[in-house]
Amino acid sequence: MLRFVYRSLVSLSILGCLLLAPSPASADVIKFIDVGPESTVTVGGSIGSNYHGSVRAGEMEWEWVGTPPAGFAQSFYAYCVDLAHFVQPNQTVTPVSSTGFTNGVANGGSKAAWLFNQYAAGIHALGDTATAAINAAALQIAIWEAMYDTTRDLSSGGFTVSAGSSVLYRANQYLTALYNSDMTSVATILNASGTYGGQDQIVRQVSEPSTLLLLGLAFFGFATLTRRQTKVS
Repeated sequence: MLRFVYRSLVSLSILGCLLLAPSPASADVIKFIDVGPESTVTVGGSIGSNYHGSVRAGEMEWEWVGTPPAGFAQSFYAYCVDLAHFVQPNQTVTPVSSTGFTNGVANGGSKAAWLFNQYAAGIHALGDTATAAINAAALQIAIWEAMYDTTRDLSSGGFTVSAGSSVLYRANQYLTALYNSDMTSVATILNASGTYGGQDQIVRQVSEPSTLLLLGLAFFGFATLTRRQTKVS
């Protein structure tokens, strides 16, 4: 009996690992729909003169062309993590982890993920459009700073920016919170490449209901077998 319980526990553990393991990444196409809350800012720094000047900073709205990959909603919002390329109407992208991802600075992907996970959803849900525009631009600025600089100085280094005082104030608040944290988090990067090119985006990947159900069943079975093992002992 105990041997059967042991084998069952091992099988459930393996099942849980398989369910949690990421599926192989594949390329799909996303379509640019519109900007969300945003403000115009002026970008500079040493990242390249092609990307200096007035830009729109904030949330962007996208949708998948055709059936979305597993774990994604049909339409979604995102922030840019790539000042080296321009947004294209259609982009071929491959979902990758933010861990190890960088467009300039080591640990840039993890820092950008921390900022995105901490603030993006709250900004997206704001009913006050004026405040949302300020906060979204500030978050985008903070993400760019995290991706292209090793410090939180918005006036020098790889990335610099000029913006309204409210936007800069909020961006510095976000960066202060980031640098007072462990600066590590995980999000999904849509890495643009292929036919259309385009700009890398950071997004939130939704959980698959079927996966959550299977995990729940696995843990329920694990708990049941553990209680049986305790009774036998």
